[in-house]
This record gives sequence, C-alpha cells and structure tokens, in this order.
Amino acid sequence: MEIIHLYKKVLFITTFLFCFLHNNILSAQNSIQIESLNTLMDSYKYNDAIKLADTYLASDSTNSKIIYYKGKAQSAIYLYRNAIISYTKAYGFDSLNIDFLQEITKTYQLLGDDEKAINYCRKIIDLQPDNYFFKVQLANIYYSNLNYIESKNTVLPIFINDTSNIFIVKLIGNCYTELKKYDSAIYYYNKAIELMPFDAFICQKLANLYIKTKEYDKALTITDNYLKKDANNADVLLLNGYCLYLLKDYFKAVDQLKRSNDLRTETKFLYKYIGLSLYKLEFFGSAEKYLTLAFQKDTTDAEICFYKGVSTYKSLNADTGLLYLNKTMNLIMPTTQFLTTVYLEKAEAYNHLSKYDTALLMIKKAYEVDSTNSTVIFRMAYQYDSWMNDQKQAIVYYEKYLKMQILLNNAAKETPVSESTISFVNGRLEELYKKEKS
Repeated sequence: MEIIHLYKKVLFITTFLFCFLHNNILSAQNSIQIESLNTLMDSYKYNDAIKLADTYLASDSTNSKIIYYKGKAQSAIYLYRNAIISYTKAYGFDSLNIDFLQEITKTYQLLGDDEKAINYCRKIIDLQPDNYFFKVQLANIYYSNLNYIESKNTVLPIFINDTSNIFIVKLIGNCYTELKKYDSAIYYYNKAIELMPFDAFICQKLANLYIKTKEYDKALTITDNYLKKDANNADVLLLNGYCLYLLKDYFKAVDQLKRSNDLRTETKFLYKYIGLSLYKLEFFGSAEKYLTLAFQKDTTDAEICFYKGVSTYKSLNADTGLLYLNKTMNLIMPTTQFLTTVYLEKAEAYNHLSKYDTALLMIKKAYEVDSTNSTVIFRMAYQYDSWMNDQKQAIVYYEKYLKMQILLNNAAKETPVSESTISFVNGRLEELYKKEKS
C-alpha cells in the first residue's frame, strides 16, 4: 500500500511539473510571438505583421492576444472592418479584457457607428465602474453623435465628485451651449474660468456666451480682465473690440479692432466690424475701404454688401453705391437655382449623417422651389431607391426624370446630362420592374 501511495504521489508531482513547464514554455513562446509582431509594427510593416499573425494562428486559432495584434495591424492600414472582426473574435475568447473592448469601441467610432461604440464602451464601464476615464470617453462619443443630453448626464456625476476637473467642466458647458441653455453654460464656464482664469479659449467661450444672452458689459469685463494679463492676444482683442461695438463705443471699438488687425491674419469678421464701427461714426470713406476688404472675403454677405453700398454712395460715388444696393437685393432674395442647390447640398449632408428622412425633406423643399429641375427629380428618385427602400416612389420619379429629359432636350433648356446617367436610370427601372413582378 505504501508503494502504491508513493507511486501516486510521484505521478502527481511529475504531472504538475510537466504542466507547469509546458505552460511556461507556451507563455514564453507567446511572448516571443507578440514581440515579433510588435517589431514589425514598430517598423510600419503592417502587412507582414498580419501574415505572421496568420501563421501563428494556423497552429493556435484561439490565441486571443495574437488575434488582437492582428486587429491592431489591420487598423493601422485602415482596414477597420477587418480589424473589428479580429477584435471581436479576440473578445469572444477573453470577455474581461479591457484592451480588446477599448479597441472595438475606438474602431466603431472610426467607422462612424456610434451606437455600437456606445454599447462596447458601456461594457467597459460595467467592468470598471469606478474608472471615470471610460465614462468621459462615453460622454465624448455621445457629444460627437450630437446627443448632448446623454453626454451631459454621463459626466455630471463625475463633476459632483470632482468639481476641479477642467475638462469635465468645459464638456458640460459645451453640452449646455449646444442645447442652447446659455444660462447653464455660463454657470459652468464661470467655473472653468475660476479654475483657469487666463486661458484664452475659456475667456472667449464665456464672452461669446454673454454675447448670446446680450450681456455685453459682462462679455467686455471678461475680455478686459484677460487683456490685463496678455495685452497682445489678437483673438481676445478682436472679441473685446466686438463687445465695444455692441455697446456702441465705436471709437474704442475701432482702436481695439485695429490693434487686433496689427497682430493677426486679416479676416472678414475683423474688416466687417472695423468698417461698421467707422460707418456708425459716419466716416464713410474709411468705412467703405474696410467694408470692401470684408466683401472681397465673402461676396455673399448681404449685410456687408448693403453697408458698403451705402458708404460708397455717401462717399459721393452714387452709381457704384446703387450697384451694391441692387446686389444686396439679390443676396437677400436668392435665385431659384441657388436655393435649389442649397437644399440639395443639405440633403447630401444629412445623408452622410444617416438622417435619410431629413434628407428627403430637403429634396422635397428643392422640388417645391423648382419642380422642373431634372437634377432634383433624379435626386428624389435616387433617395427613395438607395436610402428609403421605397421602390414604388423610386419608379415614379425615375420615370418622371426620363420624361423630363426628353422635354429638356427638345427645348434645349438645360445642358444635356451624360448618357451614363440615363443608362443608369434605365437599368435601375428594369431591375425595379422585375422586383415588382416577383
């Protein structure tokens, strides 16, 4: 019996030592493999790193760290969708790994899929509820997705526990600004300026908030206080001059704005308010000079055009003055073509934001402005076809587009579109007709 007991003991020790040594060997091998991948990635040889990772995974397909490094290499060469596949596979083998979750979150952000980024960021917070770094990350995702209420609500508890965190204070202030709750935004930016009284960005932000609430004297005080510390900050000087203009102290406004002009690159805003201040002082010749410079930077600004026109004719150049006043009327009442273009461009922007219903509304507004514009009709058809999945409406407008092209070509009203566009429409109609029959 003693021999059998001794044999079992020896067998146990031998097995333990074997497993221990085997695990150590595997761990060392894994470290060597990861070091090899890191060496390639540090040398920007990302494709080689991906190939090497695949070689390692051929013998051990469940090695989560190798899969993770493959994802990092894929992400480095902008293969974000491939990287997501690798990261989520690694996460499947190790669901407690924060690094895996963090890369998944960041990559979904890069892909513009904020909803999934938010979901994975929440998984990190569940694993580390006391780490506010990840809550701030979540708030930033909400903010970039224009969800300012959730962004604010995510970091407010952090602020309650740490009122000295300048980043949190500014983020809450920015959320309230975007929500147009300016009194609350002012409260938090006052907190921010207490923490960093001579930060130019905070100074300008708070001053602009006071301007929005028409508290021009407070905005002026904020900029005056900053300029006592840094009298040559061109941006704060510009804002200070603008506050003086709003308070109708035009002589001082001109002085501050010209000081800013000496220190900075000229801008439309700067020239405009030097010109308007001089106009208010009835120095029309000088005003016309600066308003001309402003108008050269933006020929669509109706206010500049108007005051330039008035300053010009009051400087005894009536013909030119009238020319700019007439131009002002065109700017205030845009042409049908311009208005149509604006709506179509807005529609494209909303499509990029995946707000397809709003994009369709913009196209409909363009159609209300000009129902005979073939480009608008095509865009309507394409919106229903590609983004709204409304085949019936797509057919209606594709057919209308083709009929419009026949009329336009006969009347020579517009420049004929490329044959490829007509070919595309005919091709899509054939496919849609087949889908209707099936």
